[in-house]
Amino acid sequence: MPKHFWGEAVMTANHLRNLSPTSGKSLTPYELLHKRKPNVSYLRAFGATAYAHIPDVKRKKLDPKAVIGKLLGYPEDGKGYRILVDDGKSYRVVFSRDVRFDESKVLGNLAS
Repeated sequence: MPKHFWGEAVMTANHLRNLSPTSGKSLTPYELLHKRKPNVSYLRAFGATAYAHIPDVKRKKLDPKAVIGKLLGYPEDGKGYRILVDDGKSYRVVFSRDVRFDESKVLGNLAS
């Protein structure tokens, strides 16, 4: 992964740490703040291959229905996923809630 995306990895690790139990406490940091257990069903493996859906209004008839990328993390201000897309020339980050994951290929080469 390019070095300028390492901050994304740190943010994701921090997000996961806040949802995880800590030693010496019976509650997670999330539970202490929100007074309820966290929902962890949306969590996926960092770097998993992701297929983010492209809405009908943003594509034409023969355009692909999804863009392929790698899971970078979770947005701070809402629900969904941050997906790193390699379009051949540069990298871009896509925010999407409609994503399918292939976690059998985790942290492989970004070009694959």
